[in-house]
Amino acid sequence: MTQIYRGRFAPSPTGPLHFGSLVAAVASWLDARANNGEWLVRIEDIDPPRVFPDSARSILTSLEQHGLVWDGSVEYQSNHYAYYSDALKELTELGRTYPCSCSRADLAEMGGSYDGRCQNAPPAESEEHAIRFIVDEAACWQDLIQGPAQFDKAAIQGDFIVLRRDDLFSYQLAVAIDDWQQGITHVIRGYDLFDSTARQIMLLQALGKNVPQYAHFAVATDAEDAKLSKQSKAPAVEDELATANIISALEYLGQEIPHSAPKRSAAELMDMASRNWRLDKVPKKQSIRVC
Repeated sequence: MTQIYRGRFAPSPTGPLHFGSLVAAVASWLDARANNGEWLVRIEDIDPPRVFPDSARSILTSLEQHGLVWDGSVEYQSNHYAYYSDALKELTELGRTYPCSCSRADLAEMGGSYDGRCQNAPPAESEEHAIRFIVDEAACWQDLIQGPAQFDKAAIQGDFIVLRRDDLFSYQLAVAIDDWQQGITHVIRGYDLFDSTARQIMLLQALGKNVPQYAHFAVATDAEDAKLSKQSKAPAVEDELATANIISALEYLGQEIPHSAPKRSAAELMDMASRNWRLDKVPKKQSIRVC
């Protein structure tokens, strides 16, 4: 049986949709539609202190205004704690985790790469601690944009956290498990998450789960070469300029722009672009400055 293509867009509700996130949404939507696949939306609200009220609603509205209609229901990570808990329990039973009481200051003293000291000298049970995943094999994959990729333990700076000391599940664990639970076959996202992909592959491999195919495009940066993000206060896309925004996103992604594009609605333009989508034209460079 042929596997159904299933892609996804998974924004964090920490602010409105900005151009960098729009590019990710457009790229993943087009690749899914060009492959007659499904495109899911997942709100990654796993870190409550960073969630802004109404951000999820604002992001979903912007997606709709830009012709980015999703399949099925929107999923929220905050509803998936049982999945993450089960995965963590399984990793522990497999002997792939250990408690760690090291602080950020301790990590800085190690040069930023965790040296595994708590695996050999675990903290007392009463001591506040995180849970780390033991990395014992490399992650290798054929990136659909970047080409062959390989990360070993040193490249990802040692064993990494899967449960924080405040009892919140880590981004890496949550995303890996959600992609598996949702049957995601393809992940199209920015190069800034390249090393995160390695960690997520390692977790999926340890659990014996299917690993998606990945493609990482160059991230958009501002005039100071900082990645466009909510943390860097990247401006929100203006929904009333949806067609112009889609044209800019397509140009950024190296796609052909029809002469009639300015006269089209965002939905019409996205439909046209899906029929002419070329993943091989997407920029491979790690970052590209935008105005």
